[in-house]
Amino acid sequence: MENLFLLGERRRRLDLPNDNPHYSLVQNSTLTDRCDCILTAEDDDLDDSATTCTVVLLTENGVVIKVTDSGTVLWTCHLNDESDIDSGWFKIDCINSELVCLSQRGAIVTVDPSTGEAELVGVFDQGLEDAVWSPDGETLLMVTSITDEEDDTGHDENKNDNDNNIPTIHSRLMTMNTQFEVLAEVTIPRYVTPSTLGVDADISLTWRPDGALCAVSSVDAEDNARKVRIYKRESLDLHAIGRAEDASGALVKNVQKTRIAWAGTGCSQVLAAVQRKGKKTQQIIFFEPNGLRHREFLLRGNPSANVTSLAWNSNSDLLAVGLREAEGLETIQLWHRMNYHWYLKREFQYRDQRVEKFQFSTDNAYTFCVLLQGLEWREYQLGWDPSTTLTMDGVCNAFVIDGSSLNVTEFEKALIPPPMYAKCHSLESPINDLSFCYHDGQYWGSALICQSTGSLAFLRFDPNGANYDKPLNILWENLQGNDPTCFRSILITKSEQHTLHFVLITCASCNDANERLVEGIVEGLDTGEPKASIVNSLLLNGRAVRTTGWLDATGSCLVQMRDRALYEYEMSESGGLLVASEAEPLPEVCPWVSAIKDSSRFAKFHSGELERPRLIFGLSSKSRLYFHDMMLTDSASSFIVSMGHEFLCYVSKGSRCQARFLPLSEVQNYDPLMGMDQNHLLEGYEPRNVEQGANLVAVLPEKPEMILQMPRGNLEGIHPRALLLRYVIQKVINGSYEEAFRMMRKHKVDLNIIVDLDPKGFLENGILSFVKQVDNIDHLNLFISTLQNHDITGTRFPVPSWLRRDDSQVSGSASFDFSTKVNQVCSKAREVMMTMESTGEKPTRYYLLPVLSTFAKEDPPKLDEALRLIKCDALSQPVKSTTKNPLFAESAQHSIHYLAFLAEYQLLFETALGMYDYEVARAVARNSQMDPKVYLPLLKRYNALPEYFSRFEVDVRLKRYDWALRNLHQSYQAGERFENVSEDIVGGLTVKNTFQDCLSLIEEHQLHKVGLDLFRNDADKKKIILSSLGNSLMIEGKPKTALTIFLSAVPPDVEGAKQAARASKDWRFFFSLLDESTGDPIVKDEFWYQKRRQAARDIAVEITSSSSSFSTESFEEACFEAARILLDYGDDWIGAVDYFIQAKGWSEGYRIGVLNEREDLKKKVIDGAVSFAHASLDSFVDRSSEFEAANSRYAEVLKLRKHSVQTEGFEAVVDTNETDSLFSTASTASNMSLRSNASSYSTRSGLSSVISIKSTTTFQMTGGEENDRHRSKFNKGKKRKDCKNKKKTRQKPGSVEELQELVGVMKASCPNSHYSTTISDTIRFLILVGQTSLAEEVYFGFQQMVERIVKSKLERIKTNVEEKNEAAALTRTEGDQLDLSHLLIELPIEKEVDEITCIPLDAGLLGHFHFVIPLELKE
Repeated sequence: MENLFLLGERRRRLDLPNDNPHYSLVQNSTLTDRCDCILTAEDDDLDDSATTCTVVLLTENGVVIKVTDSGTVLWTCHLNDESDIDSGWFKIDCINSELVCLSQRGAIVTVDPSTGEAELVGVFDQGLEDAVWSPDGETLLMVTSITDEEDDTGHDENKNDNDNNIPTIHSRLMTMNTQFEVLAEVTIPRYVTPSTLGVDADISLTWRPDGALCAVSSVDAEDNARKVRIYKRESLDLHAIGRAEDASGALVKNVQKTRIAWAGTGCSQVLAAVQRKGKKTQQIIFFEPNGLRHREFLLRGNPSANVTSLAWNSNSDLLAVGLREAEGLETIQLWHRMNYHWYLKREFQYRDQRVEKFQFSTDNAYTFCVLLQGLEWREYQLGWDPSTTLTMDGVCNAFVIDGSSLNVTEFEKALIPPPMYAKCHSLESPINDLSFCYHDGQYWGSALICQSTGSLAFLRFDPNGANYDKPLNILWENLQGNDPTCFRSILITKSEQHTLHFVLITCASCNDANERLVEGIVEGLDTGEPKASIVNSLLLNGRAVRTTGWLDATGSCLVQMRDRALYEYEMSESGGLLVASEAEPLPEVCPWVSAIKDSSRFAKFHSGELERPRLIFGLSSKSRLYFHDMMLTDSASSFIVSMGHEFLCYVSKGSRCQARFLPLSEVQNYDPLMGMDQNHLLEGYEPRNVEQGANLVAVLPEKPEMILQMPRGNLEGIHPRALLLRYVIQKVINGSYEEAFRMMRKHKVDLNIIVDLDPKGFLENGILSFVKQVDNIDHLNLFISTLQNHDITGTRFPVPSWLRRDDSQVSGSASFDFSTKVNQVCSKAREVMMTMESTGEKPTRYYLLPVLSTFAKEDPPKLDEALRLIKCDALSQPVKSTTKNPLFAESAQHSIHYLAFLAEYQLLFETALGMYDYEVARAVARNSQMDPKVYLPLLKRYNALPEYFSRFEVDVRLKRYDWALRNLHQSYQAGERFENVSEDIVGGLTVKNTFQDCLSLIEEHQLHKVGLDLFRNDADKKKIILSSLGNSLMIEGKPKTALTIFLSAVPPDVEGAKQAARASKDWRFFFSLLDESTGDPIVKDEFWYQKRRQAARDIAVEITSSSSSFSTESFEEACFEAARILLDYGDDWIGAVDYFIQAKGWSEGYRIGVLNEREDLKKKVIDGAVSFAHASLDSFVDRSSEFEAANSRYAEVLKLRKHSVQTEGFEAVVDTNETDSLFSTASTASNMSLRSNASSYSTRSGLSSVISIKSTTTFQMTGGEENDRHRSKFNKGKKRKDCKNKKKTRQKPGSVEELQELVGVMKASCPNSHYSTTISDTIRFLILVGQTSLAEEVYFGFQQMVERIVKSKLERIKTNVEEKNEAAALTRTEGDQLDLSHLLIELPIEKEVDEITCIPLDAGLLGHFHFVIPLELKE
């Protein structure tokens, strides 16, 4: 689909000053070769405007001229001064920074490119037939010859015995390096000299582009036949000779003298030559590197024309063929291969001008130079258009130029793979350019064609028949002195009645830098002989690239210049105007440009003045895609601005080849400062992966389809998600549901989009239109079946704001409850369809299946209503047989079968049973895979049982136990009996309709709430159910709720309430119910009191035992409760005192001893307090020592953590769990008010005495060896298992775990409020019982502990502050790279640790010691 277009043409002529010493020599000669040369530092006389590239020219008589790009002659050199050879110079190349000139008379001369000084390298006496440098410029391949007398062998082995006076020579093929040393030399078969009459004996050489092989085309003297031989580079050994590919080994005949040319990898490395086929046909033939001839193509044009030369460009995708006709016309044709077909893409004609040589640039594959007779040369800049398409409303045609044929492919109808096509239009001459008319009118879609001869043709498009008429030739009437062959970039600007207005670019005259924009007009299109005239020309300031038409406007165009400036052309009655564009220049020259003149239609969310009134996109030859002066991507192969879809579509190159779609309304928001990696706009909307190397050919205007051409040349039509979703969404918004549904179904797009775009609007207005448009039962069923209870436009197919019509859709979707979407749509659709049937708009039963689909799709499915609908429909049908059940009719069975497609037969059968409609159940089971031996007896049983009891069994089968209980209760209330039921059925019943059966069902399935509701009027049965509920709650571990249930019975269930109160540890409620009785009055005898005392002891043990696993505070509180129970209900003073001692309630225990005059109890309490005081003194020392050690280590670990945070970051060194532990360190030790050595005497296994704290443990060592330590008596004598795989987790120094542990130790070491209160109570009690000295000792011990802890913490804080100040000062002077800079980091844990405090003793106690302690003790 590619077409070759001309980006620029530059005509140059060598004009030497008259005072130049070589002026006359140059004027009498012609150019034979040229090469590009880079300016050197010695060229100081150039002005600033001169470019850095110069051209070196060689004339046939040996004059070398160096010319700048502006035409300035730097120097001239006559090679005859060094070689005495004044003719035959044919080649000049720049090799190793010097110019090498070759002459057919054998001379090799080097020229200094800076000064023009020449130096003779050597001369071959017999001359050079041909010579060519290798592609890498390291090896010179040449053919020279010697006569028979000069042969070193002294004789001629190949001498022709026939005396025919044919001069023969020995031909030498040799290679030389850049130092002109011979590398290899071989003798090739002797050839006929060009002077032989009637024989074209020119020799031509060529290299394969990789330099591994070389080829020679010559005429052998033996048979006067031209042969092509291939040689190896290193040794010049014969590699292959041109032969036929039919395996016969025959040599290829009729090879012409045209210079051969070798293609690169871009064209399979074939060697091109010319072969005459018959008398009137010539063809280009190709040889593979192995010498076999492979494929060809026929040349077009005058059969008498001679092919002068062949040339490949560096990419090997263009083959230039030079033709010379007898009438003085010379042409150069550019051929291109694609899909094994050779296209003639462009033709240059030169009338009355001889072409001396043409060649492609080695640096730029699409720069083409032609040397003409008369010291003139022309430079062409070429480019590839990925496609030439006419894209308009409903039309998308691709045009491919193939010589004088214009091939048309209509993408709207079919994708025809090239080189095939749908239609072909033939013209008189090869086509070079064409333009389309986009102006509405009678010539809409027509084309204006520019041919290689400069003539124009008109191709009219018939929009009614969507076809083209026969091309109509246009005659030039007035050219105003312009050469029509120099026209390029033609563009139709406007069409009027039978008139077309167009503009084109005409190249500048020789050595002129300014081109012109020419305005033309074609008139008389209705006469059959239209004529064209030039009406005006506008001088451009420089050279233009090409013209570009606005995508949204006619009568004007955009002109891009070589200096990147942009100009806008506007038509007017007095003549066109050319003004500078408002848009910014593109950063570099872009051969491919698309422009939108008015950008307001894409600024939907823009208020005020537009920042960019123009939208201009450009693609450079370096694959950079620009939007104004901003680069969108640096790797794009092609792009198209689709006005219909409002997308900038382009295909990226590289390893990640994608088709991307940038919405035009969002491109203006592109921020280049975000960078290409962070700017998500560059990814586009829903990019699509494509094959690497693909080119974008077209985007259909009214379909969501994109045409791509793969690297192999084949076409592929794809429907990208971006185009498809926008197309579908617009159709849904506009209410075209039928087209939207068709595309979504075809391309597997979620149909929920139809609803989710505007759910409220769809339910209110859209669903009726949808049902009417999508008038296909299967399609309606598909739509209903795909509904889902979530917003698909927010997850799988997010709809951007620029695709929505207005903000009301967004607000409507936000307020809609999508969790009920399926039910609402099904309900509304069912209502619409049934209304249409009832009003007669559709026949009855037309929407039966979609209605069934709505029932089955709802959540939960309404299968019972669907079955009722099927039953009603079956009963409404005409009865053909009175004996046949209507549900067994074909229509009803078909409906059931469809419903089973949506839900399984087993579910349908159970639903029918749940309706208690056994006929429907039988109809459902009939077509299922259920065994009749199973379901028929079952249905028979249900029909035989009483109504409510039958329903009860159905509900039990379906596990609807609440309904089963209701039906069983109904059967119980109705008093259903089983007299009329067969014995075999009654005998198999395990449940009857009695209250006990109801109670069993209630207890088995936890149906107490339903049972209470059913038996609410029967007090006795209600009490039984409540008792059952209470027992059930007791089993579930909910005694408090059970207690309330037992008490709510009438009368209350006291025994159950007692059990619940005791289980819930509510001893107050328990003992309150102890005197309650549900029967006879209670007799309070000794047995009754003993029973109460035992209950009190048991409850006390239960309370303390259950609290032993909690904190010390909880345990002591439980001990207080237990002591209170023993005092109030157990008459156990000793046990109560023991519990008070365990709870550290010294005063309360002592009070009980005093109250009951028990000295033993008083002594027990005093001993317990004294023992606790002595243990506390040791605990004070341990606490302070542990805090100091932990505080010191904490300071070190904190520095390590700060250093890790600075080097690795907080997230890298601390995970989420560790972070949480640092912020909320809650060690269990911090909740403990006493140390472990003080808790040993708090025995919790009964009413033990405090003396038991000195008892020894039963644990003992079982051996003295290290390996035997810590064995119990149960594993004595057994060997330890080798636990190699069980490695103990070692704590990493400085880790988060260590820091957490240190914080926990510090918190646990500081006395909290409970511990301080306990110590205060102990001191106060010791003073009460006369243990003043011990009390003072405990007081001073506690105070010293607090002082040590506070002092240690303050010293650490002070040191930390000093280190921070020092680090801050050094950081300000030496920077952040300082090793101490991490100390400035603040961790959240620091504040928490610094706020740790010690709770002091009771204020009253502190006041006491303030007065009674002597001053010397205070000091």
